[in-house]
Amino acid sequence: VAASLSEWLFEQTQVEVDLSLHGAFVTQMANGSLPHEVFQTYFDQDNLYLREYARVFDSLASSARDDEEFMWLTSSALSYLQEHGSTHSRRNISNADFENLAMPVTKRYTSLQLDAAAKGDRLLTFASVLPCQKLYDFVFTTLQEQGVADDNPYKEFIQQYATEEVKESTRKLSAYLDKEAALLDSVDPAGSHHTEERKQEALRMYREAMDLEAAFFQQGFNKPPPPVEPEAKEATEEPNHHPTTAAVAEEEESDDGGSVDVSVWIVAGLVGAAAGGGRVGAKT
Repeated sequence: VAASLSEWLFEQTQVEVDLSLHGAFVTQMANGSLPHEVFQTYFDQDNLYLREYARVFDSLASSARDDEEFMWLTSSALSYLQEHGSTHSRRNISNADFENLAMPVTKRYTSLQLDAAAKGDRLLTFASVLPCQKLYDFVFTTLQEQGVADDNPYKEFIQQYATEEVKESTRKLSAYLDKEAALLDSVDPAGSHHTEERKQEALRMYREAMDLEAAFFQQGFNKPPPPVEPEAKEATEEPNHHPTTAAVAEEEESDDGGSVDVSVWIVAGLVGAAAGGGRVGAKT
């Protein structure tokens, strides 16, 4: 039986997948040695990334081929905004916040996906967003199967992405990509050069996204940009009372000046999981 396009894409990008699985970030998370500040940088950037990722799903939903697809994609888009919870790490992020706080890899990755969506190319857009879902499913299931120590501060974070709900979301998103591939075959059942060319385009998109996943994890070791002072607001505009992630982190510091307990971030993530959010399982 021939592999589906989604299966074939994953098989063809094992080198890129291994860059994440065996990279410093995932390796240190697996053994519990990942510095909290590195995790926090990753976590903050992931919130920014998910904001734009949600918009890509919204774009896909606007061109959904049936009601079931529309509802799933729309629900997923909303869920990504709550994946890491609605408190501590999550604020009402503005376009200016994204531009000021997003690090280079975050901007490059989201631009790749948003550009595909803006062109209205559903096959390539699905190929740009599936790697994120598939990789989290694969990597954290692998870590769970290898065993995570009870005293590992990232155990619950790992476990939330190693569930049947995550696998179901992966299957669903993969099925939508495969549906687009099937439409290519139905238009050209003989499998012409054009059809093969489109599949190679999907592979190039999928590979670039998977490569950016590894870079995104590694980005956590880099120093995030300093917070930007907000511009003066007009008197008629309502003040923004949402604290920044950095401000919340300061408030959560222990009395002795130590770093934020990673459990703060994990609890926030589990709130998103309980809501059936994003990569941890979108509602149907």
